[in-house]
Amino acid sequence: GVLSEEQAQAEMAKFVSEIAAFARARNPSFLVILQNASEIASRKDVLGKIDGLALEDTFYDGDEAQGAEHTRHVLRHAQRVRAAGKPILAVDYCRETAKVRDFYRRAKAAGFVPYSTVRDLNRYTPPPR
Repeated sequence: GVLSEEQAQAEMAKFVSEIAAFARARNPSFLVILQNASEIASRKDVLGKIDGLALEDTFYDGDEAQGAEHTRHVLRHAQRVRAAGKPILAVDYCRETAKVRDFYRRAKAAGFVPYSTVRDLNRYTPPPR
């Protein structure tokens, strides 16, 4: 049958825990970084198993402002991850100078390590000065 959202999150939490245990049994230095899963990362049964969180499109979707509710939702969960001492890597793909500066300002204010670049990720894009 179809899983409820709560059941799906519990299954994903179990999966992350199993991956972390499997990998660290072979290499204790193995890092587990969740991608775009702030809600999963902030769960009590996951937070102790991960080493960080990577986010995309938190503030901008390309050069368009991301929806305010989306950003609030991601930030609410990401702040729990930050409060647990885990780093958060944030990538947005805005390219207009004012939006790039705004992204860096907002991401740093949230305690994230920001990077704005091209969506193809095929070249280095220096941060604004």
